[in-house]
Amino acid sequence: PFRPSAPWGVPVPVVPFPFRWFRSHCGETALGALPGVGAGMLCCCAAEETTMAEVASTAVLEESNRFTEGKFTSPAATVEVGIFDVALKIPELKMSQLGLEIDVTDERGLVVANIGEGLFQRFNELYPTQALRIYDKILSANDVKQSAEMYKTMKSSLNEKKDLLMLSVSRPSRFEVTISSHGQLGMKLNYKNNSAGICITAITDGGLLDKWNKANFDRQALPGDRIIALGGKEMRGLELIEGIKAEQAQTTPQEMRLTLLRYEK
Repeated sequence: PFRPSAPWGVPVPVVPFPFRWFRSHCGETALGALPGVGAGMLCCCAAEETTMAEVASTAVLEESNRFTEGKFTSPAATVEVGIFDVALKIPELKMSQLGLEIDVTDERGLVVANIGEGLFQRFNELYPTQALRIYDKILSANDVKQSAEMYKTMKSSLNEKKDLLMLSVSRPSRFEVTISSHGQLGMKLNYKNNSAGICITAITDGGLLDKWNKANFDRQALPGDRIIALGGKEMRGLELIEGIKAEQAQTTPQEMRLTLLRYEK
């Protein structure tokens, strides 16, 4: 059976677990320019595996703490950029579900795409200085670093009411890149229909992005960066791709302003 998934209205299969898996059609794309403007746009399309995992939630997280020399110490202030640890004391939070929508397009971690009712939302309400944010990347859960296993660890920790769920989280820096809408953009992208933006997997020599990098050493776009907005408007994966294509289709060249995220490894 299928049911609509708010707020996008995408049909998703009902599965016997408290989460939903989103499906999409486009995987990797090499973005050059639209036909008639420059080189063609290549898109490898196929109905494929899991793209987004939305974990319904009824649980709450305890204050995220810093793990230092075997002890948990609460950070003195909110971490704006960088890697930090979050300690969730599950028995105190008394919640049954996680309440996370997770983007799994990046093999190096789970990117938070949305936070709904549940464990993480409750944690954020109780401990705003320690709150997880959209676009935070979970690098490990109880020292497990493989993306699929991380998710299982988070769920099992909650279901088994373990004392502590320890997360390592990377909070990205944000910067902007401005390039022309006409010409070879010169980047290869990985995205899903509902992914939290699109990931740059490669940059080709001679493209507009490569030229931007050579002229702007302090704001170079690199493989691994994530594009989340066009012209200041944040969008999901497919919507963002369509927005870039629409900019390229304009008769008169325009400046295209992209907002990028960069994560510490």
